[in-house]
Amino acid sequence: MRKKITIFTTKSITINRFLDQIIIDLHNKYDLNLVCKDPNNLQINPIINRKKIDIPDNLKDLINPLKIIICIWQIRKLCKTTDCIYLHTPLVSHFARIAVLFLVKRPTVIYHVHGLRYISGIWSMKSFIYRTVEFSLSFLTNCFICINETDYKSLIKYNHKSKIEKILGVGVHISLKENLVKSLDKSKPFIVGTIASYKKEKGYEQLIKVARKFNKNDNLIFRTFGYGDKSWLIKEVENEQIENLIINDFSNSIEDEIEKFNLFFLPSLREGLNVSIQESLARGVPVITTKVRGCQDLIIDGINGYCYEPQNINQASNLIKKIKKLSINDYKKLSENSYLYAKNNLNRKILSKKICETFKKYV
Repeated sequence: MRKKITIFTTKSITINRFLDQIIIDLHNKYDLNLVCKDPNNLQINPIINRKKIDIPDNLKDLINPLKIIICIWQIRKLCKTTDCIYLHTPLVSHFARIAVLFLVKRPTVIYHVHGLRYISGIWSMKSFIYRTVEFSLSFLTNCFICINETDYKSLIKYNHKSKIEKILGVGVHISLKENLVKSLDKSKPFIVGTIASYKKEKGYEQLIKVARKFNKNDNLIFRTFGYGDKSWLIKEVENEQIENLIINDFSNSIEDEIEKFNLFFLPSLREGLNVSIQESLARGVPVITTKVRGCQDLIIDGINGYCYEPQNINQASNLIKKIKKLSINDYKKLSENSYLYAKNNLNRKILSKKICETFKKYV
């Protein structure tokens, strides 16, 4: 008899954007149940079971005890009829692990950590609360799958090393047919692209300061793409009279936009394992980013890009100038290295198989 795995995420976008290949591979060996708050938006094989649970994901719902109790009760009912629960996103991972407490027959709990809510070495009251919650719930977790080195080292401090796996994310779709090595046309503007939600933690204030380091004579343009309210950013750009920074909404054809980039720049202050960096490398676009969790894990300095200290504006702008000034051959080599790194380390099909191998140990 095939065993049953129930996959929990808060919203369908996590499954649609990141788990497509994992679901295909798991479905070959297990019966699957997909659970989120908007299952009608799932873009997966219609024969796979899906279930709606109203998972609290905003402050109003999170301070409503009744909604939380109903959510946990619904999750608990599902946990009674499954062999394994596979958790994604922090909120639903908290509720699901509380739900299995005191079950007579507890399912195997695998938590795919896409970035802990705290960062090792940084302390605050919020960080203390998140650490305490994760430490407590770790006793109800059979396996953690970590996607970056910082979270891995943090979790092994208070968990048995044998139940923590480190796999470099879920990867991106890699084209093995196209020639994705980029060339540099010195006669055209040098395009520096950024893809990130329009939140200050993504480093947009630093991006503005970096853009100010360049003028019209540099023949360089910054382009950003992202979700969320960008009005605050547009206002700052207008106030600073920065003409080389163009703010855009997110594009559903983001791969086409990435191919126009000569360089991907992400001044982020916090990540799990940044997907846009992976997508850029997979299109042969070198990367400059910060030495923070989830960014530095993907960059080999001088091979597929460079990392710099967060908020060091001079260092960031000098690295951009360095890549812009590369000879055509040296830039082509950097682009080739970027694509090869993605091909060898970030192929979604290969990483999905590694993740599925983990299930053999626990399910």
